[in-house]
Amino acid sequence: MGLLPRFRLLDRQEQWRCLFERFYSVFGPELGDLEGDGWQRPQPVLGNAMRYFDRICDEAVSPGDLVRSGTAFISALGRYYRRYERLLLRERVADFSHMQASADLLLDEDDIARRESARIPCLLCVEYQGTSNLQERLLLRLSEVHGNLCVVGDEDQSLYRFRGANVRNIQEFPLLLSDCRVVELHVNYRSHPQIISAYDRWMASADWSNLDPRGAPFRRAKNIAPNPDRKRTGYPAVLALDGMDCDDEGRQLVELLRLPRRRRVIDGYGQVALLLHSVRDDTVAPYLDAFARTGISARCVPAGGRRHRRSGGQDGERVTVTTIHQAKGMEWPVVIVGSLDFHNGNVDPVGRLLRPYLRRSNRQPRRSIAAFEHLRQHLSRVNHSCRFIVD
Repeated sequence: MGLLPRFRLLDRQEQWRCLFERFYSVFGPELGDLEGDGWQRPQPVLGNAMRYFDRICDEAVSPGDLVRSGTAFISALGRYYRRYERLLLRERVADFSHMQASADLLLDEDDIARRESARIPCLLCVEYQGTSNLQERLLLRLSEVHGNLCVVGDEDQSLYRFRGANVRNIQEFPLLLSDCRVVELHVNYRSHPQIISAYDRWMASADWSNLDPRGAPFRRAKNIAPNPDRKRTGYPAVLALDGMDCDDEGRQLVELLRLPRRRRVIDGYGQVALLLHSVRDDTVAPYLDAFARTGISARCVPAGGRRHRRSGGQDGERVTVTTIHQAKGMEWPVVIVGSLDFHNGNVDPVGRLLRPYLRRSNRQPRRSIAAFEHLRQHLSRVNHSCRFIVD
């Protein structure tokens, strides 16, 4: 789908509103034939559909292939997506995925690609492990005249597969450009040596080998070292709590947090983060209740749900309770992570259903995807801490 002149770019909220106001013209009467609670009422339908629409666009999935799939659900997705594209054209608007896809269509014209590449002599892309296949194509086309493309990333922090990120982009980048120089960064300037040693062992606990003898391992071998110029005292930086139940765990957590506060290791509880799988009411309740009983202020990010998500004090005095994805790019002196127990859930239901129609797969074997995702998520949680990490 191309863009019409003077189009308007929709943010996420505007995209939702645009679909909501034209709900039945996009989804039609056949919506009632779909199974599952997430496809029966407008609000959950919109949330689910937007995730599928983004992925279909990012991965250049053919809606015709979906319609002809022979599967009722997949065929319906193809029809919904076609109607959605017609809606965008009719309203002269575009979401972020379609704006990228339109740029990709333009750069398919060789003369346009050469002209734009010549205008941008050097490109730098950070967080490359979080790029999608479409974004990688844009970068390669924009650098094809001069080849001056530098990417920075860490395969261990590839957390956004559910949004279309493909870890292959960072793993296989050296193969895409001739004379590609690889600079490996092995020093962690943030964290305590005990924390670094713990996450090195954590990542090494998995089998990252590739059963295909022609393929590379699913993780580059690495050994992260602490900052040699920074001296740390010998306090225990990695601790574990073993509560009898969630309430007992909350009580132990409060007692633990009081210790560095009393000894002035931290200036306030605003330097503490609790990172969980989710901030749903049933997950955060034991911790927020324990904090409230003992006068410790806390805030949930993102806020929401039926419970009161903010309690007294200024933000600098509140424990931050959030998820791993919300915490990306942030750090705290003290980080408490949720259970390291393996949760073998479907971490990417959209990708699983669309996998047969993708032009380029994630390469990771389906038997290992959930385990790899679990390891990377908890590694990233550890990376948010510079002094203490508590499980």
